[in-house]
Amino acid sequence: MEYFNGTIRYADYDNFKVDGNEADYTLSSLGEFFGNEDGELWRGDNLRWHEGLKFSTFDNEHDLWNKECAQIHKGGWWYNHCTASNLNGLYSMHGSKYTQMYWTHYVPLKSVQMMIRKYQPK
Repeated sequence: MEYFNGTIRYADYDNFKVDGNEADYTLSSLGEFFGNEDGELWRGDNLRWHEGLKFSTFDNEHDLWNKECAQIHKGGWWYNHCTASNLNGLYSMHGSKYTQMYWTHYVPLKSVQMMIRKYQPK
C-alpha cells in the first residue's frame, strides 16, 4: 500500500482464506499478521475486524450494520459495522473519507496491490 506522500506499508497474513461463491466469499481465515506497525499513520492489522464476514457489494449486502456499507463506502469489501479498512474504495485524495481506499484512520491510499496465491500443500 502506498500513501500519497510516498510512504509504503505492507500487511501479510500467513493463512489468508476466502471461501467460494456458495459461502458468499466469506473471509474465513487470516492466520498470523506480519507487517508494519508504526503508530499513528499505520496500525498494522486492519483486516482482523472483518474476519469471518461475507463479502458485500452494493447489490449484495452482508454487513452487520443497519445501513448499506458497500454503498456508503463505494466499494466491495468484508464490511462489519462498516469498516476498519477499505482497499476496494475509490481512488481519491480529496473525496469523502469513507469512500476512499484506506487501511487505517481514513488516510487515503495512492495505490494498493493485493497478492493472493492458491494454497499449495507441502
